[in-house]
Amino acid sequence: MKRLAIFVEGGTEQVFVEKLIVEIATDKNIEIKLVRGTGRLNRRSYDSVRATSLNNGTDFYIIIYNSGGDTSVNADIKDQYRSLVRSGYDGIIGIKDVYPRQRSDAVLLMYYFAYMIPTVPIKPLYLLSIMEIEAWFIAEHTHFTKIDPALTCSLIKANTGFDPSTDDPQLLHHPAAELDTYYQLVGKYYDKNLANIGHPDNRFRETPNVLDYAQIYLDVINRIPPLKLLVEAIDSFLTTATN
Repeated sequence: MKRLAIFVEGGTEQVFVEKLIVEIATDKNIEIKLVRGTGRLNRRSYDSVRATSLNNGTDFYIIIYNSGGDTSVNADIKDQYRSLVRSGYDGIIGIKDVYPRQRSDAVLLMYYFAYMIPTVPIKPLYLLSIMEIEAWFIAEHTHFTKIDPALTCSLIKANTGFDPSTDDPQLLHHPAAELDTYYQLVGKYYDKNLANIGHPDNRFRETPNVLDYAQIYLDVINRIPPLKLLVEAIDSFLTTATN
């Protein structure tokens, strides 16, 4: 069985990555486990949230860690690295937002990751969403009318000057705030801090549930380079199974 570990900042990212994998791996025998990290550094615990099995789930195993914040992704990978190696994992992926840092800090963030995390025997793949993963959601512009039929790209452009169907959301400084602005045009809202698995109000998880993942796989990745790298890494992992 091949094994892959993916570390993300929060519940929104965790649900998004899970659904993206399901879209890519519909014909694969795969098990996906969601885990949430809690506690301070050096006193971290990792609690299972849920597990999903596609087909018989015997060829591929993917665990997605919700680190509970951007500062914990690196630390969780470092904390779990040796255990993942001992357990025979084939790959490790870390996904972080650049925000709230400045765009110019992206190179420094990559350096910190390379400095902190071992690269032998597994060299982790580190991906930065610029400036936030919500830029990826905005790029999948067909989802807006699923939030509300009146929330068209034309309405968004008329009120904000930004057209999600043609403009580059990676140029937005705070994509999560922009997404909330767009939703508020039709009386809805988006709150990244509350969009976590386990929150009693499911509305906070609406966005990752209405995205068109086939559209993301076939089209959006061509607009968002780090998303394309993520999809390519998952595709590569799922190419061949091991006994």
